[in-house]
Amino acid sequence: EKFTEGGQNLRRVHWKQDQVHSPYLIAVAISQLEPVLVNEDIPSNLWVPPHRKGDAFVAQDVLKGLYNFQVGYTGTRFPFSKLDVVAVPRFFWSGMENSSVIFERTSKLLVDHKNDHTARTRIVGLLSHELAHQYFGDWVTCAWWNDIWLNEGFATYLGGLAADDYADNDEYEIWLTRALLEGYFAEEDGPNSHPLVVKGNVPVDEAFDSTSYTKGMNVLRMLELWLTKPEMKKVLKAYLEKHGGKAVTSDDFFKVVYETTKKEKELKPFKEAWLHKKGYPVIFPDTQFSGGKLTVKIRQQPNQSGEKGPFVFKLPIVIHRATEPTYTKEELITVDKPEVTVTIDVPAAPQWINWNKNFGALVKVNPTSLNEDRLIDAARYDEDPTWRLLTTLQLLGELGNKTQIEETRPTDAAMGAILDVIQKDPSPYVREAVLQRLANTRFKKLPSEFAKPLFDLAKRPTDLNEDPAGYIRVRVAAMETLGRVDAPDAHKWLIDELGKREIDINYLRGYAAAAARIGSAASLGTLRAALVTQKGRGMGYYRRTASALPLSNN
Repeated sequence: EKFTEGGQNLRRVHWKQDQVHSPYLIAVAISQLEPVLVNEDIPSNLWVPPHRKGDAFVAQDVLKGLYNFQVGYTGTRFPFSKLDVVAVPRFFWSGMENSSVIFERTSKLLVDHKNDHTARTRIVGLLSHELAHQYFGDWVTCAWWNDIWLNEGFATYLGGLAADDYADNDEYEIWLTRALLEGYFAEEDGPNSHPLVVKGNVPVDEAFDSTSYTKGMNVLRMLELWLTKPEMKKVLKAYLEKHGGKAVTSDDFFKVVYETTKKEKELKPFKEAWLHKKGYPVIFPDTQFSGGKLTVKIRQQPNQSGEKGPFVFKLPIVIHRATEPTYTKEELITVDKPEVTVTIDVPAAPQWINWNKNFGALVKVNPTSLNEDRLIDAARYDEDPTWRLLTTLQLLGELGNKTQIEETRPTDAAMGAILDVIQKDPSPYVREAVLQRLANTRFKKLPSEFAKPLFDLAKRPTDLNEDPAGYIRVRVAAMETLGRVDAPDAHKWLIDELGKREIDINYLRGYAAAAARIGSAASLGTLRAALVTQKGRGMGYYRRTASALPLSNN
């Protein structure tokens, strides 16, 4: 309401809260902002700084797509009467899921340049997670921080599904694999390992880690694999309808699971293992073929030696043979004992086996159980991008080990497969992941065989033109990796390109990272000059250039 007091024209705002929500999710934004309409189904706007409405076109499209997916997937209406997303300058947390008013760092929500293809991934990932929180964390919230996976694991699960649906490629699958390899497993192997649900009062600053986010998400993925996706959607719908507007525990969720599926007896061991045991299982697969029968033996042991009893999960495997008689056969094996054995009818001995399709089970496959010839075939030919990535990283061995023990070169056969993957794999995200692992190697220099393929990829990757962002990301990763190889001609080209003023924003990070990796006086001098030049073009250009500085050893 408008009113006058002491000669001043003022406004008074009355706060009306007509829906319950957790008090830690109350937020108010006060600023000069302009609205960008997103959705008319409910009042839904992006709120951006003055004169920046044109930079919200990606977020506007993304948010509408994510909203439609998540409403459809959960089978429930959006839980609040409106939805706003506010651009907050220099917001420390990047994103915060306040009820019906999401805060996001301005640089994570808006694009600096209309030609910035790589910005879309950044915007999709953060928005999908914070929007999923409106259901899980806001409308249904955990009773205390020891059940924080009910917020973070669920939001990571639903947000990932929405982002995957929006992108319609295998970027999400590769992101998930890398999150497990580079974050979760390392944490669970160390001293900070803990069960998903911790007993007692957990301090809030200790609750938010890879266990809550990544393990929580993967427990839900494993439950979905066990139940099937349609059944999982019924569970989520029932959970939201029963507990909307309430603070709940893990027991409340699994009670809904049992009531909806009528599978309490078979799922109770699953719940107890994954919620209350530390760590994850390492599996040791073994096979024998005879007379049209493939005997598959799966032995498991916990990564944490103090944990007793088996983990319980479904293991999705795919058996392949590319020579006559050719076949592909999928099996879902229930692993509920320290060792299980199953017999599968196949027409001939397999050529290779995908031991965990799409990382469907939260397990590590013991590397000594895998034959190099089978790894090579899988890296080249498997249909699952996740398994192609895992087998390629296995073939890299110490070459791709960030904590390298000794400089051990892959065999010639393995090297041939690795070179094939970075040049020919149909997924740009598999190629990018392998290239980035090579760029971060502890080897002082990569083997010379990489020089020409990397130079070719840095200039023009082939067979990736249907995915513009993927094409760009392969080029950028190849540029950076080139800095780890003795390749004078390639290095000169990279330094010359970085010295130009009008560099495409999509490739600027690649040239800058390459210069930092090369580490010569010429490359670092060019990088220093580029910082000044690109800052003059705008913060987006400067940010891409400056992000390469930590890569230099000089």
